[in-house]
Amino acid sequence: MLENEAGQVRLTVEGDPTELLALLRTAMNKLERRPARLNAEAAAEIRRRHAEGESQASLGRAYAVTTQSIKNILKGKTWQGNFSRGESS
Repeated sequence: MLENEAGQVRLTVEGDPTELLALLRTAMNKLERRPARLNAEAAAEIRRRHAEGESQASLGRAYAVTTQSIKNILKGKTWQGNFSRGESS
């Protein structure tokens, strides 16, 4: 990798450049995604509130997500585990 005075970088790739392009596209797609609306703490709170009897529809409205997102959290398809601040499993 070489850098010129203008800060431009020239990269030489050995092998198939299409593999590098595919990796770069994947990285760019991940960077362009919108941030998650929920986090591990919110998921734990959703599980707690549902266990206390709050409906999935009500939780969806409270967190501005679909009821399907709430169902996925409750089934463990997304935001798996029971995380709290500073802890992970």
